[in-house]
Amino acid sequence: MRTLCGLINGRIRPHRRSVVALLTDPGRRTNNRGTEARYLLTSIAHCGVRGRPVVGTNEYTYVLKNGRTRIYPHSYACTHAGCMKVRRLMADVDDLVTRVVLGVLERDGVRLLGGDPTTASHARERIAAIEAKLALAADQFADDTITGDQLRRVSARLKPQLTHERARLAASQPNPELADFAGTGIEDAWNAADVETRKRIIRVLGMRITIQPVGSGNGRAFDPESVTIEWPTALQP
Repeated sequence: MRTLCGLINGRIRPHRRSVVALLTDPGRRTNNRGTEARYLLTSIAHCGVRGRPVVGTNEYTYVLKNGRTRIYPHSYACTHAGCMKVRRLMADVDDLVTRVVLGVLERDGVRLLGGDPTTASHARERIAAIEAKLALAADQFADDTITGDQLRRVSARLKPQLTHERARLAASQPNPELADFAGTGIEDAWNAADVETRKRIIRVLGMRITIQPVGSGNGRAFDPESVTIEWPTALQP
């Protein structure tokens, strides 16, 4: 498995077909309970003591005997008998995991979600070069450097090439359903996605998240090192 530090500094080679097939399968169920998912890492993150899945807990208010109230915010907790030693604020863990996922998809999203970034980059370069030639020919015609017939001949040769490269660029992009989750627009797409879609992306990326216990007195301060994020060996470069 690959640790968080290795993930941030490295690159990933995904199983593109399995990723795309799972995310775009129209027959998939949104979840196995028939209800809308509420918490990002319920059944995904695991307890570092028992290895069992943690669950998201609701925020609740407890009234003390002295009349004061204490608010317990949303958390991820191990609720299995014999453990119950792991509890971490949901907002902290979700923020850490989200930043890792967005970083991976921003860097390698085209490849991870079924595209071909090498072909896409070459097609963009060719498109820019062809468009520059067409613009130059138009300027030369305007300056009477070339004739209208010459301009038409240049256009007749270059425009089919431009059409071809644009088609090649389109074909090298991820499936249209997933295109928003690649490149610089990933954060907006993630923010707009429902919880089940986000959970599905984490699963197909093979992410394993383990919430480790913290020592006495350390529960109030969130330590990112107490959340282990690992990746399958198959996804390493």
